[in-house]
Amino acid sequence: MLIMVRGAGTERLVRAIIRLRQAELVGAPDQVGDVREDLEELVGPTVSRALAARVLGVSQTALDRHISAGAVSVVLTPSGRREVPLWELVGLAVDLAGCAGERHALGAVLRQLEKAGVGLVRRADHPLVEALEKAIANGRAVCGGITSWENRWYQRGILDNAPDGMSERARATLARAEAMTPDDYRGHLLARDQAQLVHAAIAPLADAAITLACPGPAPLWAGDVPGQPLAPRPTGDFVFNAPSSMLFAPAITLPLISVGGMPVGVQLMGQPHEDARLAGLARWTLETVDRVDA
Repeated sequence: MLIMVRGAGTERLVRAIIRLRQAELVGAPDQVGDVREDLEELVGPTVSRALAARVLGVSQTALDRHISAGAVSVVLTPSGRREVPLWELVGLAVDLAGCAGERHALGAVLRQLEKAGVGLVRRADHPLVEALEKAIANGRAVCGGITSWENRWYQRGILDNAPDGMSERARATLARAEAMTPDDYRGHLLARDQAQLVHAAIAPLADAAITLACPGPAPLWAGDVPGQPLAPRPTGDFVFNAPSSMLFAPAITLPLISVGGMPVGVQLMGQPHEDARLAGLARWTLETVDRVDA
């Protein structure tokens, strides 16, 4: 008989699971994974949105916005509650914890640019930068929705003709696409159009945008386990790549940061059709900024 823990102790168990998962990612013994799985059975497959928000360090209102945008998934429990899958919460928490070194390193890169005479305009400095940040905040969900909808036709053909020729992950993507309505697709297109308008409006303000190219080093992944939930982002999170796709903008990744000995890129993004200009800015940046190790 499986006994699940609910109440004040649940949050402590979830935080313990997160720490064990972090240990696994840096090569902890197999027994650590066994302990983590035991704790996950105690907690159960989902946690409340309030608990998830506390663990992530955000308000429940902010978490609900990400849920509405499709950036965080929820499931409907037998009691009718909308809860966050435990595996997704753990993945998000590990990603956030792992970003500290990346943020520090990016800050060091930006300070070098300022010393070289580059003016930086941050989201708190100008309303158009804030507007662009908000417009691309759901870029992962928008790009994923558009791509999965437009690919659904040939993927359905593959599955119908060769049921064993499609991975479980691809099947899950197809299922989400086939659950979409035409209005869902149109909504994603509209969000993309609006983001492109904001990006065009910001052109006179700056030569390029600068950010990380990824949330952190490539993750360790031993492959999906049959019967277990699919890893949400097994080969990495494309959250920093979605904006350029969403905006039809050229982007160049510069090898300026390493975290724990693993490469993490710095990304420059320009306006559409300004590829050559952006390449010049990228070359100057590589010649001007020293590599940062975190």
